[in-house]
Amino acid sequence: MKFIAEYRWPLLSVVVISGALIYWGTRDEDKVWVSIAAAHYFPPNHRIDEFYVDRLAYGNSGFDGYADMGMCCLWLPKQWRPGMEVDVRWVVSDWTESPIEDKEHFDWEKVKLVGIYRAKVPVERYEEADDVFVHFFNGGRVRVAPGVRDFRDKTDLEGSILKAEAKAIVGQKVSEAFTAKEEAEILEERERWRERRRRWP
Repeated sequence: MKFIAEYRWPLLSVVVISGALIYWGTRDEDKVWVSIAAAHYFPPNHRIDEFYVDRLAYGNSGFDGYADMGMCCLWLPKQWRPGMEVDVRWVVSDWTESPIEDKEHFDWEKVKLVGIYRAKVPVERYEEADDVFVHFFNGGRVRVAPGVRDFRDKTDLEGSILKAEAKAIVGQKVSEAFTAKEEAEILEERERWRERRRRWP
């Protein structure tokens, strides 16, 4: 008892550090690979040209707005935890004056940039880890909802979209998806990853 009383704080520190090391060493066992896709609820001829989650590119979302099978992959914890959030960035454009399917009259200069946005977005509660769908609404609004492919209800299309939009986070409109500093950091991260891969046996 005297030993424990005398070394209580050092022992407590060892327990806390050991617990943290065990957690960080095994955290991937508590996660699963899932696909990620975008769905949007924009007017006709609008689309998501590109979107990023935690600075990684995950493609786009076409004119119909419906999420397809999605891109691979994203680590998602098997169990939802309060406070989970991701950094989402996206680019919205209007192709009304130059529809992409009209190859004869297609003109990049007629494609209008609606906006570039970014937001810290909570990951909505889920019971079981499933594919992640990022939902984009008018006015730079966004939701991240694992397992929810679409919020549209065919019996009440407009009402269902408005109801879903009401729970969305409003993003910040920015002039570029990434700052020059962030781009440099991303390039450095990629180079470190390539270097590690070159060292693999």
